[in-house]
Amino acid sequence: MCQLVAPGLQGGEGVRPLKDGNVDNEAYTQAEYGPQTGIRRILGLLQNQGVTATFLTCGAIAERYPDAVGAIVKNGHEIAGHGYHHEVARDLTMAQEKKVVRRTTDMIQKVAGKRPLGWRSCTQSPNSIALLMEQAYLWNSNSFSFDIPFVWKSGKQQLVELPRQPFGDGRAYGRRDSGSPQNALMIWQSSFDELYEASEKNPAFCPFQFHPYISGRPGRAKALIVQHTYGIPCDMDRVTAFARKYSLMVIEDSCHALGSRWRRLGHRPFEHRVGTADDGALLCLPEDFV
Repeated sequence: MCQLVAPGLQGGEGVRPLKDGNVDNEAYTQAEYGPQTGIRRILGLLQNQGVTATFLTCGAIAERYPDAVGAIVKNGHEIAGHGYHHEVARDLTMAQEKKVVRRTTDMIQKVAGKRPLGWRSCTQSPNSIALLMEQAYLWNSNSFSFDIPFVWKSGKQQLVELPRQPFGDGRAYGRRDSGSPQNALMIWQSSFDELYEASEKNPAFCPFQFHPYISGRPGRAKALIVQHTYGIPCDMDRVTAFARKYSLMVIEDSCHALGSRWRRLGHRPFEHRVGTADDGALLCLPEDFV
C-alpha cells in the first residue's frame, strides 16, 4: 500500500472580509499560525520520523514566507501548487483560473528553485484539468471519486489524479479550534486499517492530508506522530513482496514519484468519457483496479 503525506500550507489568504469590509482578526491570525509557527513543528516531526512529504502551497505563502518554503525544500520535501490566494476555483472564469495557475507556478519556481509539478485547488472547476494539462502539470489531487489513482487523458496529454479522502484535519476537528486529537486519530487509524486490510488482495492508496495551522498546534501535533508511526508498515519485506506481485513500486517519498509511477500504469485499455473537461478528457483506470 502507498501512503501519501500531504500537508496544506496556507495562511490568511482563505479568510474573506466580513460584510462591513473588515477582517476577522481571530480567523486571520489562526490561519497565519500555519506559516508563522505550525510549519516549524510539522517539519520537525517529519524530520524525526524520517518522512518526506508533499506540501500543497499557496503562491502568496511562497511570496510572503520564502524562509518557510526554503526550509521545506531544504528538508527534501516537495512543493506543489495550491492556488495563489486559496481561490475557490469553481468561482473563477477560465481566464482567471489560468492566471492563478501561471502566477502560482511562477512564484513557487522563483522561491523554491523549481517549478511545481502537482496541484490541488480549493475545489475544482470544469476547466481545471485542461488548464493543468496545458501548463504541463504531472498530477492533480482534487477528486473524491475513487480510492486509487487514475489518469486523465486528452489526446496525447495525460494528468495523474491522486484522489482524496474527506478525512483531513479540517473535518476531523470540525472547526479549526474545536475537536480532539483522540477523535482525529481514531478517524485516521480506522481509515488506514481498512485500506491496509484491503491491500492484502489489491493495490491500495492511503492519502493523509492535514494543515500546519490546524494540526501544528500543541496537543494536536502528537496525533500526527502516532498516525504516521501507525501508518507505516514495519515489515517492509512483506510490503515489497506485495508490490512485486502487482508490478507496483514501493513508494516512500513524494507525490512526484508516485505520480510518475501511476502515469506509467495508466495506459491500460479501460477508459470512459467524463463530462468535467470541455475538451472531452478521458478517465483511465489501470485494468487491475476495475
